[in-house]
Amino acid sequence: MPLLIHRLVILILLSITLPLVAAETTANDYFEQARQAFKKGDFALAVQEFKKAQQAGMDNAALHYNLGVSYYRLGDYRKAEAAFLRTARFRRMAPVAYYNLGLVKLRQKQNEAAASWFQKTIDTTTDKKLRTLAERMLRNTQTKHAGWDGYIYAGIGYDDNVTLDNDTLTNVSTRADNFLELYGSVHRVLSGSRKQGLLLKANAYASYYYWLNNYNIMEMKGGLYKTLPLDAWSNETGVYATYTTLGGHRYLASANLSVTSKRRLSPAYRLRFRLRLHAIEAMQSRYDYLSGSRLDFRTEGRWYRNNGGSLRAYYQLDINNRNDYRAGTVFSSYSPTRHRLRLDYSFSPLSGWLVRAGGEYRLSRYNDANVDSSGRIIRREDNRKRALLELTHRLNRQADILLEYSYTDNNSTINRYSYRRNMWMGSLQYLF
Repeated sequence: MPLLIHRLVILILLSITLPLVAAETTANDYFEQARQAFKKGDFALAVQEFKKAQQAGMDNAALHYNLGVSYYRLGDYRKAEAAFLRTARFRRMAPVAYYNLGLVKLRQKQNEAAASWFQKTIDTTTDKKLRTLAERMLRNTQTKHAGWDGYIYAGIGYDDNVTLDNDTLTNVSTRADNFLELYGSVHRVLSGSRKQGLLLKANAYASYYYWLNNYNIMEMKGGLYKTLPLDAWSNETGVYATYTTLGGHRYLASANLSVTSKRRLSPAYRLRFRLRLHAIEAMQSRYDYLSGSRLDFRTEGRWYRNNGGSLRAYYQLDINNRNDYRAGTVFSSYSPTRHRLRLDYSFSPLSGWLVRAGGEYRLSRYNDANVDSSGRIIRREDNRKRALLELTHRLNRQADILLEYSYTDNNSTINRYSYRRNMWMGSLQYLF
């Protein structure tokens, strides 16, 4: 639907909600000032006045909806989404809020999520005009899926411990280096739609160090995925292959099966499960100890807060069964069972800016005890803690600048595997 029609629809819906204004006098005054500012096209002032009305005690569908529309007009789609999610809590306004959430997701180039919101509008509204609009937008969204969609980023950074050395045993400064990181992904709907159809997905990743070329990594991945909704669940099953090089030489290849299921439990909460099986093959005999299999399972929840922030938490279990390393009497296990807990919180302090802070804990217990050259027997167990801070600035609807810092501290029962690591990176990201 053309942008002009989008705006017309939103303005029409805006006028519908005005009679919902609360009776509290001070809040009414702020709301009226906000409405006048909106009519003049001063959306920043409208936001300020709507917020004052909220601080004065107003808490109704009209306030949250009009605040969402104002943020939408300013291009602050994350805050618009949060406001429309709050609007959806009011049953009478929920279908209208769902429709506008679909428009927000289109602006964010998230066609699948947009289609889901338009379908939810169709399922919940009794208004024929709104249903017609939602059906038209749903068809347009599915038509877009016929082409290629993709994502690319390029970043430069500094890694102060490329080789993950223990700084009490060696000079880590000799293992620090600058790096270039590149990533690109594409996907295409081969038949049906993204919600129910056959998809082709492929991506490539590369990391190049300036001095330590032996640690350069390149990975390519591609496969077919079948999507199928079941009741309120969105399900995807895929088979794909990966090929990895290390230091410019063949490293590992794998055949993989992935099953994902996700559900929107409420406008503010989403639940997701993922199970993957990997059959891994070393591409050179010197890496044979890494051949084998891995199973990983993840359960993830995401909460969208009333203040525009979001909270993500997940638990992941990895079970490895590798060949392990044997040379005479020396044995090293490369088959860990890992438990990973992660928590991220994102919020937007200013229009166009996003801050994300996160923490992760990973416990790795290796299946068999290691035996070193002196005959000493010790089972390896690693406790890894990681902190992450990201700052993202949106340049336009498709491009972002990202600044990132991470700190990692790994403690192991085998001293040489203990390490600390700092990484800084700046990148440019683009959706197409």
